[in-house]
Amino acid sequence: MVATPTAVRAHLAQMLAEESALLTQLETLLARETVVLRGTDTDAIEQIGATRQECTSALARLAAERDLTCRQLAPEGAAADLPKVFAWCDASGALATQWRNNLAQARRCRDLNERNGAIVSVKLNHVHSLLAALRGVRDEPDYGRQAARHSLVTSRELGAA
Repeated sequence: MVATPTAVRAHLAQMLAEESALLTQLETLLARETVVLRGTDTDAIEQIGATRQECTSALARLAAERDLTCRQLAPEGAAADLPKVFAWCDASGALATQWRNNLAQARRCRDLNERNGAIVSVKLNHVHSLLAALRGVRDEPDYGRQAARHSLVTSRELGAA
């Protein structure tokens, strides 16, 4: 069954607006996450990570719903191509404009997420170095004749409880 262009436009407009609100929320969360990650409050890191996961899950559900809407309600030739769906149901171009704005928001979120990933990576490398020092592992790898990496591990007991 093919719905009317007006009904599809209204449904997609609502989904794109909801997506924009979620992307705005995610962008704010990721900016806050940057500050939290630079600190040492593990509870705050855990909490903001859970909130971010909820937001990204909601965005994934919306994307799946948008795809389903296009497959089920758009005319045959447009169902697999979002710009064609927009052209079919929205001559004004408002949906396409909102979609481009959402894509720009998503790119900003991706950039913030990559920055946060770099912060986490630096912290993990620091922890790895500290653990290696505690275990007596040489931080620099040794390479054998076969160019295989191996390191000298000296195990020692640090204490007893």
